[in-house]
Amino acid sequence: MPGKPVVPWPALAMMRAMNKRIVVILGVFVVGFAIGWGVTSLVVTGSGPAAVATAPPPTAAPDAGGAATVAGAGEPAPAADAGGSALVATAGAAEAAADVVDAPPDAGAVAAADPDTVEAAEPDTAVGAPETAPPVFEADTVEAPAPAADLPWWDACRDKKCRVDFGRVTGGVSVRRASLEHGATVDWQRDFDKKKKLGVLSAGADVWVTVHGVGMTDGEPSAASITFKGGGETLTGVIALSIGDKQIKFVPPAP
Repeated sequence: MPGKPVVPWPALAMMRAMNKRIVVILGVFVVGFAIGWGVTSLVVTGSGPAAVATAPPPTAAPDAGGAATVAGAGEPAPAADAGGSALVATAGAAEAAADVVDAPPDAGAVAAADPDTVEAAEPDTAVGAPETAPPVFEADTVEAPAPAADLPWWDACRDKKCRVDFGRVTGGVSVRRASLEHGATVDWQRDFDKKKKLGVLSAGADVWVTVHGVGMTDGEPSAASITFKGGGETLTGVIALSIGDKQIKFVPPAP
């Protein structure tokens, strides 16, 4: 009985190879088609109504409220094939709002804010007003030193060169090595009688000494610290002003 045609082995191998190639080509076509379909779906979906709906609506100007409402909200989202038109409408509304913001403000507000148009406040004090004069102290409120004529002679001759008035003293008085403070209470016998004698201040009508200070006994001048220069010598010490009932005084120079 007749059997199936016998295909030679080389031809069989070739047919199998062609079948595998066709299967591979079909598989690549199917995979590529699926990938292309998926990418196309993603692109169409990403730029479609969802993207347009989630975009923030532009701020509408006061005088463009109606246009902004129509363009931004209140209508359904445009279809995928109309995305370009929706974006153009939104951009147009944004440009309109920008034009309104950049418009110049009211003229009255500009005049109030311009520093050149604001008048400067007048100062409280007129220019050139005299300043408050400094206080003047009355002359009678300052105690002036008493004139030398009103001072007692022992104060008037302090630290000055005065003439010696020996009164009834003759010969002269001894100069002792000592010193005293002006106005101090002294006792001649106790303080100076035993001090060393430096010399003698001879009595005369024109003897001048520098008075450093006058000591007091019972409120009366009794001793003086003096410096005498004359006859080639200098004597500095203490002399007695009260000798028994005799008194030596100093005469200050004429003013």
